[in-house]
Amino acid sequence: AETSFKRAMVWLTVLILASVLFAGFFIHIDNIPVWIRWVQWISFFKYMLGAEATTIFDDNLKFDCPESDSAYSVCNNGGDQISGPDALGVRGIQNIKIVYIV
Repeated sequence: AETSFKRAMVWLTVLILASVLFAGFFIHIDNIPVWIRWVQWISFFKYMLGAEATTIFDDNLKFDCPESDSAYSVCNNGGDQISGPDALGVRGIQNIKIVYIV
């Protein structure tokens, strides 16, 4: 019985680590090889992260653009503020609330 518990703990650790890595929080999804990107869709952390991020980074949240080059196209095209959805888009987090609810 003890070896079953140890084996289960090892598999659980591997599963959780893989789920966290493929959620898109620590590693941007564009940096993951194309042939294995499908794993993001079975990562339960992806949905928890997306639900939390879309709640926090709503349309009312604004950030000032930096004075130098920016990763945000709105700043490079003459805008002065970054919206919450713009910030999510750069991180690759899609605003699909119905999926997060389900």
